[in-house]
Order: sequence, then C-alpha cells, then structure tokens
Amino acid sequence: MSTVPLGEICNVQIGRTPPRSDPRYWGGSNPWASISDLNQGLLITRTKEGITEEGAHAGKLVQPGTVLISFKLSIGKVSIAGIPLYTNEAIAALPIKYPSTLDARYLLRYLESLSLEEGANRAAMGRTLNKKTLSELPIPLPPLDEQRRIAAILDKADAIRQKRRQTITNLESLSNSMLENQFLGDSRSTTSYALGDLLRSITTGNSPKCRDRPAGTDEWGVLKLSAITSGKFEPTENKSFPGAISEIAKYEVRPGDLLFTRKNTPELVGTATIATSPPPRLAFPDLVFRLEVFEDLVSSIFLQALLMSSTMRNRVRALAVGTSKSMSNISGGRLRGLTIALPSLQRQLQFEQFQRKVLSATHRYSKLLDRDNELFRSLQSRAFRGEL
Repeated sequence: MSTVPLGEICNVQIGRTPPRSDPRYWGGSNPWASISDLNQGLLITRTKEGITEEGAHAGKLVQPGTVLISFKLSIGKVSIAGIPLYTNEAIAALPIKYPSTLDARYLLRYLESLSLEEGANRAAMGRTLNKKTLSELPIPLPPLDEQRRIAAILDKADAIRQKRRQTITNLESLSNSMLENQFLGDSRSTTSYALGDLLRSITTGNSPKCRDRPAGTDEWGVLKLSAITSGKFEPTENKSFPGAISEIAKYEVRPGDLLFTRKNTPELVGTATIATSPPPRLAFPDLVFRLEVFEDLVSSIFLQALLMSSTMRNRVRALAVGTSKSMSNISGGRLRGLTIALPSLQRQLQFEQFQRKVLSATHRYSKLLDRDNELFRSLQSRAFRGEL
C-alpha cells in the first residue's frame, strides 16, 4: 500500500485564539473550538465558546466535513467539523485537497490509530507537534472505495463501543438522580453536620520519587491523581516506587478506603472515590486525603456519592484556595468545616445497597467495554496494514 505525506493531500490549517483581554472578540455567534470540544465525539456540532466577527477576522473558517486534530498538550484527539467553525492554535484543520483520492472518515480513523505523542517534542507546558511534523505524517492511501470500506467497518465497531459507554454513563446518572431525588430531596428528613464531626481521621498520603511507569508485579506503586478524578477507582493509574517500603507502607490503599483529591486543577479538585478491590502494594500520594468515617453516623459509600453529586460539587470546589490558576488546594481544616445534610443511617444504607448494584453493573459493562476496545484496536491495526 502506497503512502503519501499528509501535507500533499491536505492543507494543514492552524487556528488562533483572539486576545482574551479584548471583549470585542468574545461572546459572538461564530463557533470557536478548543481541545475540550473535541471530547464530545467524532462530530463537533457545538462549541463552548463563540467569537465575534472581529474575533473571526484574522482566523480561518473551517468548513463542515473537515477533519480536526489536536497537536499540542492533549495530542492526537480527532473529530470532524459538523458545523462551520473556528479553532484555537492547538488544533489543526485538515481540508482535503483532492476529495477523489482521500475520504475524510478514513483519514480520521487513521489519525485516531496513531500514537502521535511518540513523535512529539517536549515543550514548556507538555508535548507538542508542529505544522511541519504534521505535514510529514505518512498516510497509507488505498483506493477510495477501499478507504470507505475500512472507515465503515471501523465506524460500526466504534458504534458498539459508544453504546457501551452510554450505558455506563446512564448507570452513573441513575445513581446521582436516585441520590438527589430519593434521599436528599426532602430537607425535613435530613440532618446537617460539619463533615469533621463525621470523620474519625483525615490522613495525607506520601509522594516519594517514582519511576515514570506503572508498578509491575510484586512492585509497590503510588497512585496518580488520574486514579481518582473520574470518581471511579482506577488502580492502574500509578507509578512504580523503587525506594524503601517503610516510606509508604502506612499509606497503602485498603479495600473500601474513601480517597479525596485535596489538590488538583480548579475543575478536578475535591473529587472522591471508593477504593474497590485495590491490588496490594499500592499507596496514595500526598495530594490525596484518606477519609475515615464514624460508621455509626455515615456510610462511606453514601458520603462519596454525596461529595461527587451535582448538588455538592460546586460547594466542595469553593473550599479550594491558592494563587495558582492551574492548581487549587483544599486544607483539612476547611474540609472539616464543610456542612452537609444527611438522611438517617438506615436510609444511607438503603442507598449503599442500591449503589453496590449500580457499581456491579458498571463494572460488568466496563469489562465488556475493555473487550470492545481491544477488538477495535485489532481492527485498526489490521485495517491500516492492508489485512482487513
């Protein structure tokens, strides 16, 4: 199968960000995409922000059907413009020069399969590619009909993954809805507490120097913040610890631990998770609190769900202080002072029983999603080797 440099078959069009300090450029009706907008799926039909005609003047309009790829910071996210839009400078639009030789969905699926970070250079704030390296990317170019066949197969396989993800999202939404409507909806049936009165202890972890890889079999590891920030416990998000076990043994994560991120970005600070079935030899870092509750007053599973609920998230984030725009910190003292409303312990345990069923179903669907992802990666690999 022949390959062609990306720049020969596509224009590589870099976006721009108008000056934030000038209100003349912002709040308009022209959609303006940043990397976070690429998270909505493979077709962008809306953006969080818009720019005015003045803001759009120096930019380049991206037409619907154009492939987009992030090439700074979060590298390799791909999507297709579903509407006319503008982008920031971390996104490259790739209008196809010769539509008779290249299919947009095939291009998207191929770019999606690449590990672009391996070819990225370390920049001041992360990793970055540039217009030149993007233009030089070799693109395998089978006949157009074959491209469309490959894209259709991958689209179908991806649709299965998306349905599975949606099921998991629906289960999580069901849990939050049940909590707020059935267990917190009537203020007459709840009692207010300072969170500190419900906690036996707050323990800060330890962050020793670690290797830049996950812990192997029989190695100790230290959790990364990404193990907690989604609200689901992700024990594989860790770094291998090569030092003396005595440094971190007392911070080993125990089954059922309630872990809380005390320091993170303003959006993610204060997230909480329950450590379900943690592997041995895994410690929590000093950016995380372990919250031990008085079990005769509060269920840790109920408390975690409450802290992550839409009702509480803004209040929890409001506890954070700090001058840095990138990292915010919640002190143990401020956390102890947080006022929360609890139903009776009996009602909490009813929710806990419901939540355990939801978590079990979520775990089951997550395993199926892992299988779907493995199948999708296999199809990708075979497709672009000409073996599909």
